[in-house]
Amino acid sequence: MSDTITEVSEKSWGARLMESIKGVLFGLALFIAAFPVLFMNEGCAVKTARDLGTLAKEVISVNATAIDPANNLKPVHASGEAKTDELLTDPVLNYGANAIHLSRSVEMFQWIEDKKEKTEKQVGGSEKTVTTYDYHTGWSSSAIDSSKFKQPDGHRNPGGMPYEAMSVSAKNVMLGSYRLISGQIGQISGKEKVNFTAAEIAKLPPDLRARAKPSGEWLFLGANAQQPQVGDVRMKLEVARSPQTISVIAVQNGDTFQSYRGKEGTSQLLVSMGTIDAAGMVQSAQDANVMRTWIVRLVGLVLMYMGLMMVFKPLVTVADVLPFLGGLLKIGLGLFSGIIAFALSLITIAIAWFFYRPVLAIILLALAVGAITFGIMRARQKKAAAAA
Repeated sequence: MSDTITEVSEKSWGARLMESIKGVLFGLALFIAAFPVLFMNEGCAVKTARDLGTLAKEVISVNATAIDPANNLKPVHASGEAKTDELLTDPVLNYGANAIHLSRSVEMFQWIEDKKEKTEKQVGGSEKTVTTYDYHTGWSSSAIDSSKFKQPDGHRNPGGMPYEAMSVSAKNVMLGSYRLISGQIGQISGKEKVNFTAAEIAKLPPDLRARAKPSGEWLFLGANAQQPQVGDVRMKLEVARSPQTISVIAVQNGDTFQSYRGKEGTSQLLVSMGTIDAAGMVQSAQDANVMRTWIVRLVGLVLMYMGLMMVFKPLVTVADVLPFLGGLLKIGLGLFSGIIAFALSLITIAIAWFFYRPVLAIILLALAVGAITFGIMRARQKKAAAAA
């Protein structure tokens, strides 16, 4: 049986037009949603930056082994070894370790369906789609329902995962004399992969021991790790052993911590791996804030662009009666939508910054005006060229 299936379908011009018209409302929703996303993102960025700046001035570096009551409810910075006496266990693999975190990853060898579509516009506005379904085997961390495959026969997967992934963390972790709170414990990394030695395999339950074979970082359950069969399973353990050297910035609350709440309303609970001074930790948080801000700006711009393209899609569909004409219109509208989305994004950001930093807002508005001017000039040049 072939592991590749090809299907050809055709959608009429009328059906495509109705589909594009229905998408206009969704496009408008995306376009409108972009404005509050961009606006609120700028406010969040400024508030976070301001609170981190204040935190940098207020934080007190302390010795984690000696709690000073005078620092109670003040932001403190401490470095040291995060330790726990707890033994974390994996009951399936009968493994235990004195650790802060222990996690089990599970993958099963299964049939995988890859779907690829190639669309061609036809004269008259119809659209022909060639869909190719390719079947191959591979590892997956979740059960794949083969009954939903285009061709399930010959590509049957087991009904579900025989073992589930697992993650457990210690509840009582100390940094010197301080007790860490859950938000701090969750930020501790430093995981390392467990090596399944002969001694570890000997500890496995009897039903697993007979099938278990070490395969790199994985524990393979099956006949042949080099030639896995559908239904074979592999598992991996990762452990963040105790102790782990960390640095924290938080508000001292008795013998434990709480989040720092700035005047702008943001909450800060900073944890870094290793021994990092307070200035370095705050700077890392500032850098992360800048990166997050730019990512959301890009998301807002994309939302606005996609929304405009969906609004204009009926025009492209009408022009697709002659495919080359529809293609040209799509390129033109794509350029127009990009310029408009870019300009409106800058204007929205500038308006948001008027509440915080007026000088930068004026610069952004100038860039937006430049983008609009560029778009108008390009449109006039094309019009002049067409007239000539």
